[in-house]
Amino acid sequence: MKIYIKSIIYIYILTTISSCNKSKSEAEAFLLKGDIQFKKGEYVLAERYYAESIKKYSKNEIAYNNIGLIKLNLQNYTDAFYNFNAAIKINQEFSAAYFNRAKVEIELGKFIEAKNDLEKVKKKYTDSSKYFFLLGLISTQSNAYDNAVAEFSHAINLQPNYTESYINRGTLLYSLKKYENAKSDFKKAIQLDSTQSVAFNNIGLVLIEEGNYNDALIMINKALKLKTSDSYFYNNKALCEIMLGKYIDAKININISLNKDNKNPWVYRNLGLLNLKLNQKQEAIDNLKKSFELSNSSPIPHLHFYLGQAYLLSKEIEKACKEFSISAQLQEEDGNQFFINNCK
Repeated sequence: MKIYIKSIIYIYILTTISSCNKSKSEAEAFLLKGDIQFKKGEYVLAERYYAESIKKYSKNEIAYNNIGLIKLNLQNYTDAFYNFNAAIKINQEFSAAYFNRAKVEIELGKFIEAKNDLEKVKKKYTDSSKYFFLLGLISTQSNAYDNAVAEFSHAINLQPNYTESYINRGTLLYSLKKYENAKSDFKKAIQLDSTQSVAFNNIGLVLIEEGNYNDALIMINKALKLKTSDSYFYNNKALCEIMLGKYIDAKININISLNKDNKNPWVYRNLGLLNLKLNQKQEAIDNLKKSFELSNSSPIPHLHFYLGQAYLLSKEIEKACKEFSISAQLQEEDGNQFFINNCK
């Protein structure tokens, strides 16, 4: 299951410059014009005004911070990082810039640096749900799931209507196999915001784990009505259809998923499973091996078990036993049982 990182969070500064000369007064005027355009979402014009503000007053950390936010919203993380750095160089006590730089660092995979930046502003943001949300994202990407659950929980305690925290915590609880708690979080997210396609999809994934494929299919279809562009949703729909014996429909949705993202390892796992159901042994082996390659060796549930089954059908017993052994080590009951039955 894909871990979804939800929501761009930032601290926007709408503050006047202390005006003690003409240049600062002119800089403040451009800064305020930029703020108006920023609120409208007119980022090109807002950036132009902020740049003019900097020309009038070069030590304008607020303008640099707000240009950084524009770049962050546009997912231009390199330029965002540059501007937050510039703001911090001017004012090393500028908490908002550290906070915003941490968000960019998370996007760039610099989790240690992000955590260091958040540590610098800890005292200022101890009552901030957004602060603990970012900590949760860092812990998630560091695979410290128990810590992440605690941090998202703290964010929810501070802001009970924090939809993204419910979704992220629920996803982690799903990964920890705490399915009822996960389902509860996803339902709460939908209660708060019925347009959350990820929450519908993730309830579907919980239902798949419970073996309730018909209801899972209903939930994933609801997710697809809200967001038709997500490769994972089509792939999850295909998994339900495979388990329900709807192989033609499953192949159609796997193809849609591949057209949207042909590097998605989960799609190749499900395609390999479909090959297994159709007794296409070599195709199953090829697709399951591709899934493993694309996953960068990260564990994908049941992948080794399915590959073991494919080798077993091909009468490659030694290879099958190796895969069943790995599956058993991952605490997958089916893999353990097949290893006992076929390899001892």
